[in-house]
Amino acid sequence: MYIVLAGNHSYAAHIATAIASILQTAKTKSRLCFYILNTDIENSLFAFLNHASAGLSVEITDVKVADSVLSDLVVSHHFKRENYFRLLIPELIDVERVLYLDSDIIVRGPLDDLFNIDLEGALVGACIDYGSDRPRQLGFPAHASYLNSGVMVMDLIGMRESNFSRTVIDQIRETPEKIEFVDQCGLNLVLKGEFKHIAPKYNFQSIFFDATFRRSLTCGDRKALETAMVDPTVIHFSGSVKPWHTSSRHPFRHDYWEIRNTTDYRAVLPDDFGLKALLGRYAPESFKRILRKLSGLFR
Repeated sequence: MYIVLAGNHSYAAHIATAIASILQTAKTKSRLCFYILNTDIENSLFAFLNHASAGLSVEITDVKVADSVLSDLVVSHHFKRENYFRLLIPELIDVERVLYLDSDIIVRGPLDDLFNIDLEGALVGACIDYGSDRPRQLGFPAHASYLNSGVMVMDLIGMRESNFSRTVIDQIRETPEKIEFVDQCGLNLVLKGEFKHIAPKYNFQSIFFDATFRRSLTCGDRKALETAMVDPTVIHFSGSVKPWHTSSRHPFRHDYWEIRNTTDYRAVLPDDFGLKALLGRYAPESFKRILRKLSGLFR
């Protein structure tokens, strides 16, 4: 099984946690080949991963991407340039198919069935981004789905033959005003709903735990998420608040820390722990308003 992740040095702990969770839940005889796309991750991460996988049928490959590559593409919100690296996979990794995973995930079960899914001729298998208004905003047909690119099964042969990556990158460069969620918008603009739908249990996003959000969906979509929520396989800590943040209330944040603390990146306190984070989590809203007003006086 070929698995690709991407990130920078600030995400080394989370990449280690994601891979540790995969190793802990993989089928005993599974051969796993990990490719980590990055510009600046230090050797210490790869030393840990090689040590953690010693004695297993596991291969870890450090795939360096030049600083200048895709540096001109628009980046918004909490995203980074590394989000675009998944678009380079067909060019950088010479295999037939890969499973791409965002680095802000933990895995709770084997991924073999997902990796081997029948794509039925599609270039990509992905979970629908349930509840997203982006299809309407982008002018898609009413029936078209919008994928979440955090977990994707990718047909690299088909992508190379169709020059898919170049088409997506060109789309992003030509229409930056349409790019809100970096690579994800580019992929959707090119695919226009033509992708293999995978079960939401393989990309269970943070918003899916919100009962109010689920009630806003159609009956069918709501049922699909509620079924997946019983035993999700891949927990995707989507959004700007992550389990390593003081303000996180994610129901699987403790699972993240339990796994992370088996790695060389163990920690006792959240990564952003400090007075600002504590005030953000625990201070009454009235007190926060006063602080914001005072801050404005000194600008």
